[in-house]
Amino acid sequence: MSMVLTYFGHHKCASQYIKAVFLQSTSALAIGPARVDYLSTHLPLNFHEKEPYTAAIDDFHDRLLHQPFQVLCLTNADMDSLALLEMRGALRGFHVIRDLRDLLVSAYFSHLFSHPMNQYNWIAEARQRLSAAPDLEAGLLMEIEIDEPIFQDIIEWNYDNPNIYETRYEILVKDPLDEFTRIFSFLGFKIPTFGLNVLGKMILGRTFHIPSSQASLGPPILPRPVLQSILAKNRFEQKSEGRRAGEENAHHHYRKGIAGDWKNYFTPKVSAAFKDRYGEMLIKLGYEANLDW
Repeated sequence: MSMVLTYFGHHKCASQYIKAVFLQSTSALAIGPARVDYLSTHLPLNFHEKEPYTAAIDDFHDRLLHQPFQVLCLTNADMDSLALLEMRGALRGFHVIRDLRDLLVSAYFSHLFSHPMNQYNWIAEARQRLSAAPDLEAGLLMEIEIDEPIFQDIIEWNYDNPNIYETRYEILVKDPLDEFTRIFSFLGFKIPTFGLNVLGKMILGRTFHIPSSQASLGPPILPRPVLQSILAKNRFEQKSEGRRAGEENAHHHYRKGIAGDWKNYFTPKVSAAFKDRYGEMLIKLGYEANLDW
């Protein structure tokens, strides 16, 4: 099988934005076929133990092992999925995490107000529980329990895999062009300045559905202005109905778009509960130097 280019993401880690940029970039180069999967081995509220999810997860794992694709987005990545992909053969990917505290706040508002419920029935149960919470503090404490499988996938991830580029939401928010340039360079793309020869090769590949590597007789070529255009089309302001990053709409799926927002919502009680469960992991991931926050 050919090399599989994979985005490994996690729930509420800007997965919709990253998925869009990745798929639009590979599509521009006629690299495919592409596949998106949302499942993981363990689901919130133990839904992985219930039907139809038990069977759906088995089917998901079978797809990872046997279905043909060259581009893959796993928006709820886990080590089980990675192991199956590595059994297929050659793999090159990138993995994006987020400050677990920001993930928690984002998940709380999304599960309470904006996340669609047609894909994940567990969202409906989470929304019902969060709606019954007496206040935001109680809701965030409840969310810590709901999100436990998501946090565990991040905690158990192998951050030393030489075939996977590790990055963070915070880096992508600060400088998406430079960081996506580094990501695609790691995946084996060239990111040159624009030129007629590069444009011609891209058009050839798009028109005749020739993979970029064949059309250019070399690595896939993604001109920097093309990447800039894709990023501009998917920036927060475009997806949030004109709001700038930092301008909040709690009922919108693109709620706020900034890093460090947890500081606006964590109470001492929420902080203490979070430190008890995940404080050491924040240190291991480099988000804190100690538990004094």
